Amino acid sequence: MYDYEIGYGRPPKSTRFKPGQSGNPKGRKKGSKNTYSILRDILNQKVTVNTTDKGAIQITKQQAILLQATNQAVSGDIKAITFVMPYLLKMDEKEAERNTLNKQLNINDKQIIETWLKNNGTKH
Repeated sequence: MYDYEIGYGRPPKSTRFKPGQSGNPKGRKKGSKNTYSILRDILNQKVTVNTTDKGAIQITKQQAILLQATNQAVSGDIKAITFVMPYLLKMDEKEAERNTLNKQLNINDKQIIETWLKNNGTKH
């Protein structure tokens, strides 16, 4: 019937895709969202949270999750601490980088101003 062996990875020629034919002709529907987009939309939804100092406030679900995790970490919940701690360390790292960069900019700015003043001087 067939002039070659049919098996794994070698389907019959009659069932193979023809040149230019797609395996999914209709494709993905336009406007359909992937999991990341759906999660982002859910986390950006607003919820009302009651606080002790400000009363009821509107924040995003993402902010509510972080607020709750932080509050639980402060109360001594080990799981919450292990969740929040890497973010704290990363924040400290980023803050140190910013401070170092600001110091370098300040030093460079001072050098530029001193050089400009030396070259142009102040004329009275």
